[in-house]
Amino acid sequence: MAVSTTSDLIDALPLVRAYKESFEAQNKRLSRTTLTGKISSLHYAATLFEFMEKTQQNFAELQERLVGYLLDENLKKSVTEARSRATIAIDILTRSLYERTADVGFLSSDSDLISALQTVQSSDEQRTAIEARLKAYASKYTVYKEIILLHADGSIVGRLNAAGDYKRSRETLLDRALASDTYVQHYGINELTSERSLLFLNRVGGEKKLGVLVMVFDLAGEFERIFKSLGGAIAFVDNVSRVVGSSEPKYFGDSVATNKLTPYGIRRFGTQMFTAVVAASKGFEGYGGIGWSAVALSPLGHDMRKSNADGKELSILLPAKLREIVSQSEEISEDLGDVVINGELIASKTRAYALNPLLENIRIIGEQTRAIFVQTETDLVSAVASSLFNEVELLSRNVLELMDRSLYERACDCRWWAQESVFRGGKEGEATAALEWIGTLYSVYALIFIYDENGTIKAVSKRDAAKLVGKRCDDEIVQKVLANRDPQRYSISPFAPTPYYNDKPTYAFHATILSGSKSVGGIAAVFDAAPQFEAIIRSAVGANDDGTPSEGFGCFVSADKRIIATTHPKLKPLDPLPFEIERFVDGSAQLYEYEGKNYIAAMGEAKGYREYKNGGEYGNPIRSLIFLPV
Repeated sequence: MAVSTTSDLIDALPLVRAYKESFEAQNKRLSRTTLTGKISSLHYAATLFEFMEKTQQNFAELQERLVGYLLDENLKKSVTEARSRATIAIDILTRSLYERTADVGFLSSDSDLISALQTVQSSDEQRTAIEARLKAYASKYTVYKEIILLHADGSIVGRLNAAGDYKRSRETLLDRALASDTYVQHYGINELTSERSLLFLNRVGGEKKLGVLVMVFDLAGEFERIFKSLGGAIAFVDNVSRVVGSSEPKYFGDSVATNKLTPYGIRRFGTQMFTAVVAASKGFEGYGGIGWSAVALSPLGHDMRKSNADGKELSILLPAKLREIVSQSEEISEDLGDVVINGELIASKTRAYALNPLLENIRIIGEQTRAIFVQTETDLVSAVASSLFNEVELLSRNVLELMDRSLYERACDCRWWAQESVFRGGKEGEATAALEWIGTLYSVYALIFIYDENGTIKAVSKRDAAKLVGKRCDDEIVQKVLANRDPQRYSISPFAPTPYYNDKPTYAFHATILSGSKSVGGIAAVFDAAPQFEAIIRSAVGANDDGTPSEGFGCFVSADKRIIATTHPKLKPLDPLPFEIERFVDGSAQLYEYEGKNYIAAMGEAKGYREYKNGGEYGNPIRSLIFLPV
């Protein structure tokens, strides 16, 4: 249910309602006192009560402004929290789906799958081999529910879930994929899965159009992870306003009119009211997304959090409008004090002792009014601080989730590419062509290369790196890779400068190329760390309205307190961290001064993603620090 009236909003905010009622009560007391004084003592103090009426009018106007400001700040807090969650949710999903477009492009070029489709008549033995190959892939990429290889005539050559149906497919998606020179993504009910699914399809065999590879993304599992990570009420909505998935179905139902949520909407569910904000995908690496949006709800009227900073420190968060209101409230309190002093003088000179109880009432009203304004100021600062602190803490956690998700994909990529048969065959030309193809699909790598059992580089993904071919890759990690016999294992180099990244620091992901149980070499995927990590951090600190970089900044930090990546113009990777990281160990945001500027800062700690850094031998604890300007 939509709501829009100011009275509805005030009713939804107990703190605002309480102050409004307190102000109204004080105003009534002041009105009664003024009226009583005019009746009983007007001939003694006419000027005094005229001043009282003017002060009361100023008081009423200031009350209205302050209540409005209280309402705006509480509303702003709720909208900010909803917008942050919606933006992060759609960003995570878009990045994840981008990886799927690269995966289906690569696997559809797999030489073993192509060979299977070129066979005139398939056999049970061949099907078993193909399904073993699909299972090997899925064991490295645990984001897929199903993978199906279709012949151009619609017959199923093999599928990941062997218990599935093998009848000939008449799905029109098959024709779309065969006709397309790139991937096809589709969400909906289809005969291949018999349920509403998100499919990525790609033609196999290029212009020969041998068949189609279908990869079914574990969308429900992905939603669950996103919802758990971000908390709160979040939904993903398609381009016709249908809810694809939500963390709280009771709040979203089957559809959400996203066109009514710009810049935000207000919804009531029972006695609780929420702000609702929609965020569309901004795309990633040229991939525009699937056309969905994220909608997040944030409750109005929930309690403000307590801050570790004292009131004096937090006072720097006071906006100019509030400072003006606070200053005027102090003037009104002083005016009421002047009324009491002048009234006492009049009463003393004229012996108008009937004024004394009225003056006492005015004095009490003045003190209580000052107390209300002081408390209002405190609560407004808490509202502002609460909103900013919550946002920075959420962002500090989110950037690490994006980092872990990205590096998880890299660990999956290198292990699967190592399975490609052309890398075992020793033909440099075929290997080079395969690496160049991979490089066009996965734009997050600076370089990909393979090396033989002696560590000698045999092929590279970029022609401008061809001078590396024939040179020995003598990194310490290479010996570990060559000694490995487990196709599930990968190795990651320390974050350090490398000649494969123009002597800049990055991670390189290595996997063993096996021929049966024999190691015949390895593959190395050099992550393009600088722009990728900086883009993740910038997604958190944002930009100004005119598109210029924000004064906020962030860092990824290693266990030895060195910078891995940062958006601060004066800092660079591998610099010692110039911040007192011990101040942030509990994860709570706080005020922090750096280079004469005030920031709200918070630290996040990486938790890993799926199997990456969860249960394996690789740990590499990373922290993030996010600084937003005050």
